[in-house]
Amino acid sequence: VALAQEDIKKLVAYSSVAHLGFVVLGIYSFTRIGIDGAVFVMLSHGIVTGALFLLLGMLYDRRHTYEIREYGGLATPMPGYATQFLLITLASVGLPLTSGFIGKFAVFQAAIAGGALPLVIVGVLASAIAAFFYVRVIVLMFFSDPAPDGPAVVRPGLFTGIAVAFGAATTLVFGVVPGPLLDLANHAATHLFVR
Repeated sequence: VALAQEDIKKLVAYSSVAHLGFVVLGIYSFTRIGIDGAVFVMLSHGIVTGALFLLLGMLYDRRHTYEIREYGGLATPMPGYATQFLLITLASVGLPLTSGFIGKFAVFQAAIAGGALPLVIVGVLASAIAAFFYVRVIVLMFFSDPAPDGPAVVRPGLFTGIAVAFGAATTLVFGVVPGPLLDLANHAATHLFVR
């Protein structure tokens, strides 16, 4: 369904369902690293999804649609927007050096150790499919021919700009230096194993 979807907001919703699967896989392992990974996936996905919805809302305010085909050629007039959108979608996919990778890696590691290799293969395939549909969105929205009467250049308000920049920076920081967020996830997981 996601591969044929033309509504970008629905794609983000499908991504949330897929991420819930990674969370369940981490919990299913019932290991410390699996629970840590599941919590990390939830925290990372919350930041990434929030930033994506802010970015999409900025476009929606101009065109009142989430249809991908209504946006084209946005990379030239909006390079900062395009860069942030690219970074945040790559984090959603789980590309290394982004926060999305760290949680998925921990979940997959725990699932493999627990003998759930077939579920890991399904998870990797789901990530590959997500990468395909997000790359498709990026190409259509930013590098295809501009849509007729396309949106004017989007200039975010101060608080929206700060929130999106925070989301983009956070996904990079926690992808490169995941320690603080992993510590938080580990602290949360500790309470599950103590009781």
